[in-house]
Amino acid sequence: MTARRAYYASVAETDEQVGRLLAALEGAGLGAETAVVLHADHGWSLGEHNSWRKMTLFETATRVPLVVALPPGRLPAGRAGARVEEVVELQDVYPTVAALAGLALPRGEVPPVAGRSLLPLVVGANGAPRDPVAFSQYPRHVPDPAAPWANNTAVDTERAQFTAMGYSVRSKDFRYNAWRRWDGRALRADWSAAGVLGEELYDHRATGRGGPVDYDRVENVNLLGNGTGPAPPPLDREALEALRALRARLEAQFNPPAATTAV
Repeated sequence: MTARRAYYASVAETDEQVGRLLAALEGAGLGAETAVVLHADHGWSLGEHNSWRKMTLFETATRVPLVVALPPGRLPAGRAGARVEEVVELQDVYPTVAALAGLALPRGEVPPVAGRSLLPLVVGANGAPRDPVAFSQYPRHVPDPAAPWANNTAVDTERAQFTAMGYSVRSKDFRYNAWRRWDGRALRADWSAAGVLGEELYDHRATGRGGPVDYDRVENVNLLGNGTGPAPPPLDREALEALRALRARLEAQFNPPAATTAV
């Protein structure tokens, strides 16, 4: 309970400081011309999955608050307080802030600036087609192979000491995680069939398999099984199609084909 109380106290303090900042903007006469974008860089577990802090690929660690407040007159009628039910990424924040400020993104960057402006979503306009997935990753350092679940976080750990890398892709309805062996010499994951350590698929469909509220909100049920206990039921057609698509999306993101040069 001490950790939970500390967390709630931190949230209350953050709310207090945000209020002070907004009051200062208003007091300086800047409220009418200032856009505010508020977000966190990670979630926080408070005992879910027997985990504390942030070092997982679960929803509790990878989902963050993201609030965009525009000056008066910048929002169409009825959009104030609107909630957008679409998967986005934190790499979208920079293009969004640039668009709010009327600034063009840098050109000629290698690699190019990632992310897309969320401004069309904020104002309810039809923007360019979006990529409806979000990617995350987190490594593991297992000091004792006989107890791979114990003390396996990678805080202040050199990349060469990683033993596994976890990759995650979240769509509106599913999350797919893949854990792969890490090659400490090459500093990359083993993407061969032998490199697979485990896979997870979690169901976030709003209708769920058991009713309108009986879906896996906190990702307790791995639809691919966890290696112990009874085998999970067969995947339905939608889940099977999502598994195939998300596997492909994840590898394309983190293990793209090597570039070739024509001669």
